[in-house]
Amino acid sequence: LCKSNTAKKLGIDNMPSKEIEKNIISLIDNCLDVIREAFGEPIKVNSGYRCPELNNAVNGSKTSAHVKGMAADLDCSDNKKLWDTIIELNKRGIVEFRQLIWEKGNDQAPAWIHIEYNPGNNKNQILRIR
Repeated sequence: LCKSNTAKKLGIDNMPSKEIEKNIISLIDNCLDVIREAFGEPIKVNSGYRCPELNNAVNGSKTSAHVKGMAADLDCSDNKKLWDTIIELNKRGIVEFRQLIWEKGNDQAPAWIHIEYNPGNNKNQILRIR
C-alpha cells in the first residue's frame, strides 16, 4: 500500500511512520482483506498511503485520508461487481467504512473505488464523484 510510481519517479520516500503503519494494517484487516476474500478475484490498489509530499505531487486533497494511511483506491476487472460486493458486505454488517466513493467512470461502473476506514468514525457514507 506504499508503492508509488510517482514517488519513485520524483524520488519521494513514501514510507509511513509506525503510527500510520497501524492505520494501514487496520485498513487491510478490517476492509481490504475481507472485501478481497468475499470478491474472490484479484483487486489492485491504485493508491494507498501517500506521504504529504506525494499527496501534494498528485494534487490530492489536503485533508486526504490517504495521508493518514486510512484509504485506498481500488480497481479490478469488474469495478461494478466490486462496488456491489462492498455494498452487500456493508448491508450485512461485515464491512464498515467512513466513506465509499464511486470515482468517475459512468453509470455502468466506476473508474475506481475509493474506500476509507477510520475506526470510531465509520459513517458508512456512500458517494459518487462524476
